[in-house]
Amino acid sequence: MKQRELLLFFVIFIGLCGLAAALYLFAKPVEGATALAPSLAEGVFAEMRGPNRITSTHNGRLAWTVEDQGLVYYRGRGQVDVYGPHALIPLTDGGTVEVNGLLGFYEQDSQDISLHGGVGVVMSKAGRTEWKLAAENAYYRKAAEAFELDGMTGKLTPAGGDTVAIAGGLGRYDIKHKTMTLDQDVRCRFQGGITLTTSHINYDVGADTADTDAAVAIEGKGFTLQSAGLLANLKTKQVVAPANVRLKLDPKKAKPAQSGGSHAR
Repeated sequence: MKQRELLLFFVIFIGLCGLAAALYLFAKPVEGATALAPSLAEGVFAEMRGPNRITSTHNGRLAWTVEDQGLVYYRGRGQVDVYGPHALIPLTDGGTVEVNGLLGFYEQDSQDISLHGGVGVVMSKAGRTEWKLAAENAYYRKAAEAFELDGMTGKLTPAGGDTVAIAGGLGRYDIKHKTMTLDQDVRCRFQGGITLTTSHINYDVGADTADTDAAVAIEGKGFTLQSAGLLANLKTKQVVAPANVRLKLDPKKAKPAQSGGSHAR
């Protein structure tokens, strides 16, 4: 699963909120500021109501577009609220990433970002959706250089691989180390009908490997495998169950074994 496009959105979102704040701080209004003051709620320095669109270009090409239903800037606490943000980001390879949420917050001091009320991320290439993520809330932690997603579910459909449905109570992506972790009721279901459940799993984006030291259960057609920990190489499609392996076969559901790269020891 590619995380670069998700990172790109959050970086863009930071720039958008910073731009909105800068425009309100330094742009000269057509009328005097006192004429606008009565229409603003207490604590609000500036506000943009109703649907609007902000578009950015780079070297004559469209870089990104963000539509929303309103912006509110609180200068006293250094916060920008964005209502109904929807971002469309073209990729250099011809694909697109769409990100949306019901409400977004940007904190100027910490440069943290949060999206609430249902978050969706979709990446499409050549007219097909390659992956789609949904979460109750999403957070960008600037100091920790990490993203966090609460109640995450997703479906990955890469052009050259199997479809995988994933779910977890908490997802976290470490930008510096390019690693992703899923915690709390983690469930992965592969296209062939195999389901993996555990309480915690790590995914190394660069190495394309997944591992855990927690108890793992793998269920397929005709078998159930349990082990203490797991190591999977997604490039070679090899799986190693290192300890306390228990395998249960169901002759009624089992099919003739096929040669392949997966093995347990």
